[in-house]
Amino acid sequence: MSKHSQPPDTPSKGPRESALPEPMIVPRARWVPSLVWLILLVAASISIGLAVKSISNRGPAITISFVNAEGLEPGKSKVEYKDVNIGSVETITLSKDRLRVLVNVQLRRKPRNSQSRARVSGPSARASP
Repeated sequence: MSKHSQPPDTPSKGPRESALPEPMIVPRARWVPSLVWLILLVAASISIGLAVKSISNRGPAITISFVNAEGLEPGKSKVEYKDVNIGSVETITLSKDRLRVLVNVQLRRKPRNSQSRARVSGPSARASP
């Protein structure tokens, strides 16, 4: 090889390219969570918390059989025991023999303390002196 010839795989450098400085390689900084990621994490935590609370407050699901379902509406009709709302009607379907109506009810979880007692008192009338 002669002094002025270059190997075939090396690109030739013109006069302008040889005058450019070599680029400096700076290592990337460590990943720092931005505000967007922080908001996303908070929203996900709240969603998970609400889902866990909703699932833990659910009681048993039961099916009640009636002759007719007059006045019952899924999602609107409430199940009450001694004037206390204890659940709601989820779905209404016909039985296989089509003689009865099956009402699926989702009950609420019972109170933690089974010894709890509630008393509701109405307004009282008193005579003033």
